[in-house]
Amino acid sequence: MKRTTTILSMVFTGLFSLNAIAGDGIANANTPVSDGMVILKKGKESSSEGVKGKMMLTVGVGFNTVKSATVVRYDASSYFVNTMGGDATPKGGGLAPLYNIIFDYGLANKFTVGAGIGYQMFSVKWSDNSGANLFSNTDNWTRLSLTVRGDFHFISKQHFSMYTGLRVGYNIYSMTTDANPTLFPNYTTSLNVTPSVFAVQAHIGLTYFFTPLIGINAEAGLAVGGPYVGAVGVKFKF
Repeated sequence: MKRTTTILSMVFTGLFSLNAIAGDGIANANTPVSDGMVILKKGKESSSEGVKGKMMLTVGVGFNTVKSATVVRYDASSYFVNTMGGDATPKGGGLAPLYNIIFDYGLANKFTVGAGIGYQMFSVKWSDNSGANLFSNTDNWTRLSLTVRGDFHFISKQHFSMYTGLRVGYNIYSMTTDANPTLFPNYTTSLNVTPSVFAVQAHIGLTYFFTPLIGINAEAGLAVGGPYVGAVGVKFKF
């Protein structure tokens, strides 16, 4: 009788533990104890944490120094130094916006891979140094940035995420000019000031989701030919 009472007590105790844990909606089993019972332990992470299996789309704008770097290339180019004998001055430095779209997919709980595309336009003006306004021309540049990326999310909560990663890719540049081809023959083929076509960027970023599906995103990066040094955008999570 005593043995039967002990067994029933253990069964009811186990059922009580199962019921309590089931009420929390969590199950993680198989931790044995000395009495021969099994205790279900509460999971450390909820299903809303981590990025595995999640798809994220970021639409935003970034800024870089490619415009200023291109002006410096104009100043140092053999066409301006030798062909024009220093008689022209390029202008138009500063930051230029790059509009970008990024898609990321969670391969693991803290790791995503993705791809990005960016589009940028900027102009470089150049004119004569004589003050007589003999010529004043504008070169219009466009840039298409195509990249892939991988990110490690060292913080990944339901409403907040911080990550760091690497982005590599390729830049496609094109340029049109209003320079008179009679005064400046072979200008577009001789200029040779195209910025780096290869892109490598290390970045760090954060996202705050003010709803389960929509958040704001910010990134900062160090790069050679990269899409931006800083960017902000809206991130959608699916």
